[in-house]
Amino acid sequence: MRAADGSEEIPLDTYHQFQNTMLTTQAVLERMLYGLASRQQSHANAAFEAAMEQPGPSKSTVSRRFIQATQQALDRFLQRRLDDRTWVFVMIDGLRIADHLVVGALGIDADGHKRVLGLVEGATENHTVVMALLQDLITRGLTAAQGLLVVIDGAKALAKAVREVWGDQVLIQRCQIHKQRNVLDHLPKSAENRVRQRLRKAYQEPDADTAAQALEVLAKEWERDHPGAAGSLREGLAETFTVHRLGLPGLLRQTLANTNAMESINSQWRTHAQNVKHWTNGQQVLRWLASASFFIEDTLTWIPGYREIPLLQTALKATCSKTPEQKAEQIG
Repeated sequence: MRAADGSEEIPLDTYHQFQNTMLTTQAVLERMLYGLASRQQSHANAAFEAAMEQPGPSKSTVSRRFIQATQQALDRFLQRRLDDRTWVFVMIDGLRIADHLVVGALGIDADGHKRVLGLVEGATENHTVVMALLQDLITRGLTAAQGLLVVIDGAKALAKAVREVWGDQVLIQRCQIHKQRNVLDHLPKSAENRVRQRLRKAYQEPDADTAAQALEVLAKEWERDHPGAAGSLREGLAETFTVHRLGLPGLLRQTLANTNAMESINSQWRTHAQNVKHWTNGQQVLRWLASASFFIEDTLTWIPGYREIPLLQTALKATCSKTPEQKAEQIG
């Protein structure tokens, strides 16, 4: 537009808005994360094309915009600070996407809110990969100065890396569900239901010593016929009772005794990525999962038992202030 007297041109905000590709790029990102392939975008753009009397973006344009949007999301994800709130516990678990294994961390703050804290890609869930994840979290502001509970699936590489990075500032809770699965893998199918019931009953005991004694009885029963099951049960057994020994109430104890909250995130990641037929590299995997994380976080709710988190904070501060010998006596 020009001024009525012809003296100048007048810029229009509406024109600049129509020139801005951010809205269409965001729409492409959302559609593809929710399962619409790039070749199907033209169907979703039918109303737009009819209204504007011009064709929508081509398949190649859609693909290019998606790559750009997911790379921006990954950059934003890897740069966001973690010192904006108090993190009370962190869950760490691995997810396999094609030939890539992604180790993710889910944080829960003092109010019970969840956030995906970090992602790292590697061929296996080994010590080096986990160390890279933990160092990244620390660089972006995650601290264990007030005590931190780390819930893991039971992998030795995870436990070793956590101890090396944080030492006595953290307590480790091994997932009770993973422990049960690992034990059952060493037993015949005919015994599976009976043993599962006994394992569950033991872990439902509120007293750690009573539960540990019940599981030791099981291990002794298996020593001759199923030594692998006995050894699997005893390996790291004390760390499956960390939340018991902290004296947490039942609902919060059950929530923190396993990695179900992290596995729920894994399930949602799989859903967002299920239509990808060919993964070209690890960077592509990270772009997809980081982008999906922002959408997932908008739907996350408080953890069960979140009102009891202050009790956990008090217990962590008291335990993590003890000497290594005192702590070993309490946990072991």
